[in-house]
Amino acid sequence: MKLNNLILAAFATILVLSGCQKDLEAGADGISLGTLKRTTGGDCLPVTVNGIVRVDSVLTNDNYVDVQVNVTVAGSFDIKSDTVNGYSFRKTGTVGTGVNTIRLYASGKAITTGVNTFTISYGLTTCSFDITVFGSGSGTALYTLGGSPGNCSVSAINGIYDVNQAMTAANTVEMTVNVSGIGTYIITGPVINGIAFNATGSFTNVGVQNIFLRASGTPFAAGTFNYPVTNSVTSCGFSITFINSAATVYTLGGSPGNCTGVILGGTYMAGFPLTGANTARIDVNVTVAGPYSISTGLVNNFKFSSTGTFTATGAQTVTLVGTGTPITATASNFTVSGGGSTCNFAVPVNPAPVGAATFNCAASVVNGTYYFGSAVNASNSISLDVNVTSVGTYSISSGASVNGVTFSKTGTFSATGTQTIVLPASGTPAATGAFNYTINGITGATGSCPFSITAVAGSPGFYSCKIDGVYMEFTDRAKGDNDDSGTPYLYLNGYTGPPTGGTVPQFQIFITNNNNAAVAAGTYNENGFLLPNGYRIEIDYTAENPDMSVTIWNTSSNILPPPHPPFTVTITSVTATRVIGTFSGQLTNTLQGSTILKTVTEGVFNLPIN
Repeated sequence: MKLNNLILAAFATILVLSGCQKDLEAGADGISLGTLKRTTGGDCLPVTVNGIVRVDSVLTNDNYVDVQVNVTVAGSFDIKSDTVNGYSFRKTGTVGTGVNTIRLYASGKAITTGVNTFTISYGLTTCSFDITVFGSGSGTALYTLGGSPGNCSVSAINGIYDVNQAMTAANTVEMTVNVSGIGTYIITGPVINGIAFNATGSFTNVGVQNIFLRASGTPFAAGTFNYPVTNSVTSCGFSITFINSAATVYTLGGSPGNCTGVILGGTYMAGFPLTGANTARIDVNVTVAGPYSISTGLVNNFKFSSTGTFTATGAQTVTLVGTGTPITATASNFTVSGGGSTCNFAVPVNPAPVGAATFNCAASVVNGTYYFGSAVNASNSISLDVNVTSVGTYSISSGASVNGVTFSKTGTFSATGTQTIVLPASGTPAATGAFNYTINGITGATGSCPFSITAVAGSPGFYSCKIDGVYMEFTDRAKGDNDDSGTPYLYLNGYTGPPTGGTVPQFQIFITNNNNAAVAAGTYNENGFLLPNGYRIEIDYTAENPDMSVTIWNTSSNILPPPHPPFTVTITSVTATRVIGTFSGQLTNTLQGSTILKTVTEGVFNLPIN
C-alpha cells in the first residue's frame, strides 16, 4: 500500500512539473499567446488573398488568406473569421514564438455577389479584410501582363513608401494588361522587405487597360527593391524605393496651425482631373537633413504629397503635387503631415464651366437591336459625334420617352476637338415599328440630331462559349444569316464589343450543304464533306495578341488539306427568324504549323436571323 502511494505521489509530482513546464512554454492549456498584425484602422497587415470567389461555387484550398501573427508564447491556435455571405476562413495548428504567417483556408460557398468584409480573431485581437464575390458566369480571364517577361508597363506608383509605415489604400502600382478574354483575374507577388503587391477583379472588356496592384505590409529597410508579379501565365517586375524619414528632423511651417508660405499652383475645378501644375508650396524648417515624406489625406477626392531628400538644414520650401479629381465646388481643407508635425491649408474648388460643342449628326450611329417587350442592354446606345470648342460640363438627351426608350448622358468635356459621346439607352420598347427620336444638347452642346429606331419582335440573342476554359460572350452585333437563295448557307457571327464597333475578338460559324439545300436542324462536324448529301463547315475565331497583331484560329471540313481538328455544331432549331443550338471542338492556328490548339467548350447560340 505504501509503495502504491509512493508511486501515485511521484506520478502526481511529474504531472505537476509537466503542467508547469507546459504553462511556461505554451500558456494556459497549451494555447499560444500573441496578437494579429494590423493597421491602426484594424486592417490585417499584411494580408494576401488568393483565389476567386464566385456565387454558388464551393470553395477549395485554392481559396485562402495569409495573415501574420506576433506570437509571444508558443502553442496551439485556432484562428478563424466570422461567416459572411455563406462562407468563412479558418486554420488550426501549433506555432512558435515570433512573427508567423498563418494561411486560413476557406469553406462554404458565396450566396450573392458583392464585397464582403471579414473579421479575423486570434486571442483578444481582431483584424479585417475584404473579398469580392463575382457572378457564377464569370470565367477566368485570358490576359497578359504588360511588359512581360521584363519590366511591367507601369503607369504610376502611388503612395508613400516609408520604413516602418504600414501600407494604406493609397499605396498602389498602376500597370497595363492586355485582355483577350473577359472574366475574373488574380495577380500575386511575394513578400519582399515586408511588402507584397496583389490584385483581384474582373475584366468586362477586352483590349489594353490599366489595373491597380495594392500594396500590403510594413517595410523594414530603406533602399530600392524589385517586385515580381504573376498571373500564373505571364510575369513581369517593377522597383519600389523606400525611404526612412524617421532619421530626418524637420517641422512644418505654422505647425500646428495654418501652414505658412502656402502658394497654390494650377486651377481647381469640379470634375477636372488635377495635373502636374496643381501644386501647394509650404514652408519647412530642417534641423537634421535626410529623406522626407509629406502628404495630406484625401479631401473632396484629391490630395497632395511629396517625397524627397533634404540635403541641407534651415528654412526652405517643399512643393506638394496634387492628384485626383475634385467632385464638388467647395473650399477643401487639408491637413499636412510630415516630420511628426502638422499644419493646414485650404484649396478653393470652382464650379466647372459649361462646355461648348456642336453635333455632327452624319457621323453618329445607333447601336444594338431593340426588341419589343425586352429591356435594352449595354449594346443599345447612340454614338454621337461632337466637336468640342471649349471644355466644361454637358448634358445631352433625347428628352421624353418615345416607345418606352430614352437616351441621355451627362459629363464633362476635358479636352477640345472631335470626339464621340456614347448615350446609353434605358427602358423597354413598348411596341414594334419605327419610332423617331431627336437628340438635343440641354447644356454644353448645341444642335439636334434626328434618329429613327425600329423595334422588332422577338428576344435578344446570346452567343457564348469557353475558349481554353475562359468564358467569352460574342453578343455584340451577334446575328445569324440563313440565305435560301442562290447557294444556301447558315452563317453565325458575333463580337465581344465594344458597342461602337470593335472587330476582335470575333467568332464565326459557317455551314453549307453540298447539294445546295437549305441548312436545317441537325448535327454538323468536320467530317461531313465526303458523306452522301455531305456538307461543309468552317469555324473562325479571330483573336488579338498582346502585340496588337491578329490571329485567326480555324477548323473546317476535309475539303481543305489536313489537319482538321474535331468540331461539332448542333442546330436544335432553325426558323426564318431565329437559330438555336450548341457547339464545341478545337481550333488551330495554321500560321504556326497547326501545332497549337485552342479548345472550345460549352458553346451555345440563340440568335435572330436577319
